[in-house]
Amino acid sequence: MTQLSNALHYLNRGFSVIPVKQDKKPYIKWEEFQTRRPTEDEIRQWWTKWPNAMIGIITGSISGIDIMDTDSQEADEELQSYLSDSFVCPTQRTPGGGKHYLFVHAEGIHNSNDQSPFKFHVRGEGGYFIAAPSENGNGGHYQWLDGLSIEEVAPPPLPSTLYNSLINAFNRGEEEKDSHTKPHEATKY
Repeated sequence: MTQLSNALHYLNRGFSVIPVKQDKKPYIKWEEFQTRRPTEDEIRQWWTKWPNAMIGIITGSISGIDIMDTDSQEADEELQSYLSDSFVCPTQRTPGGGKHYLFVHAEGIHNSNDQSPFKFHVRGEGGYFIAAPSENGNGGHYQWLDGLSIEEVAPPPLPSTLYNSLINAFNRGEEEKDSHTKPHEATKY
């Protein structure tokens, strides 16, 4: 299959798809595709212009999925601590040896930031991830793990312990951000 046919396949599955450069930055201004899916014509135009573009899938409510992204063994072990031994979800390996775990989008889940207490990254509302079978500029491929492709396994809801931990961390982060950005009252003498 060509990248164009792969991108159309993801679009037809209900995902908002964008073309992404080898440096993981979109070729296009992608903000509008957080609230509307591209048309088949737009997908065809993009992949005709950039036939080797990686496939970006926008996360959050538009595509109905959130991603937990582990870039290291330590991050993977931390995420696994929230999952039961029998837990199964669509999972892909990244060219760098990390993993993307797909879940049904949950209200309140957005991208984690540098202040996140987690070793793994969260891609929710306002984010995107690179989908298999994209190839990075160094010949590395994103690939679904055997038996765990989006075609074989439906994304499950986030386990409640993971969801609650994420929401608590996001709320703490917002409180800390608010405490640093609130204007100080003028001192009265």
